[in-house]
Amino acid sequence: MKESIKQKLKLRLKMAGFILSLVGWFLLVVVPLEFAGINLSGLEGFVETSAFKWGLKIFVIIALIFLIKGQSIVEGIIEKHNWLKLTLKIIFWGGAIGWIVGLGSLLI
Repeated sequence: MKESIKQKLKLRLKMAGFILSLVGWFLLVVVPLEFAGINLSGLEGFVETSAFKWGLKIFVIIALIFLIKGQSIVEGIIEKHNWLKLTLKIIFWGGAIGWIVGLGSLLI
């Protein structure tokens, strides 16, 4: 019983980390462009639209359902392909760097 709870918690933490790493990649791209003086008001206007917000919500919900229900399939595919493991590591580390850059820009 305790082992299944630990596995579920670990899976949910991995999913949250993946979503946060995607946000980190967004920060990694946007913050340096903002410091370079590029006008990002068009991007800000797009992100503020209801179509983007609803699309993002639907994407996250579908991804969560897929990752929760298809956990064994996803883990099997990841274990089978080494390049996929490397890609996930790059996504996570790039997202972490993006969060550091984004939070660092708040201090400047």
